[in-house]
Amino acid sequence: MPNQASADRLWSLSLGQSGTFSDTGLSSAAPQQFGFKLDPGQSYQLLLGRFYEQIEQDYTNIELFIASQRSNIQTKNTATQTTRNSELDSLHIQAGGSYQFAYAKNIRPFIGMALGGSRFTSKDYDALNRVSFSFNAGVSFDLGQAVALRLDTRALGIVLDSRTEIFCAGGCVAKVTGNLWMQYSAAAALEFRF
Repeated sequence: MPNQASADRLWSLSLGQSGTFSDTGLSSAAPQQFGFKLDPGQSYQLLLGRFYEQIEQDYTNIELFIASQRSNIQTKNTATQTTRNSELDSLHIQAGGSYQFAYAKNIRPFIGMALGGSRFTSKDYDALNRVSFSFNAGVSFDLGQAVALRLDTRALGIVLDSRTEIFCAGGCVAKVTGNLWMQYSAAAALEFRF
């Protein structure tokens, strides 16, 4: 929260669009039978924040993060070379907080973290519900007392149990190396304060 909007603007609402630029640890569950590719689509996100505490010139916020994304799962049979495409919808809901630094009058770098859950659904595969967490960092540029441009990057981790094969329907088409599926994204949003 900027210096000029502390006491009378305790809430903030950010609406924006992000793109996933990397998925790590995700591969075909049976590479000798078929190839696997996940093409991430655009993601839309909402961030609701509440001013919590001022520490000298810095601020802390409590935040609720919600993101929705539609991706495409592509599998290719290595024997017949036939390709199958399936839509995958994901929803991430997490609660956490951020620390905003007093860098300049209208420029506010921040770091944050959150914990919650993620749900993946597709008409072709079983739904996947998992605990997830995220770390983010970015900068906010004040466009006025009540509006700002917010740019940030986020590392989102989906925690898997002992079963690391995912997107299943009879058989599974993907697997995760280890027990953590990481996604990395960048976002631009407009932040409104009230």
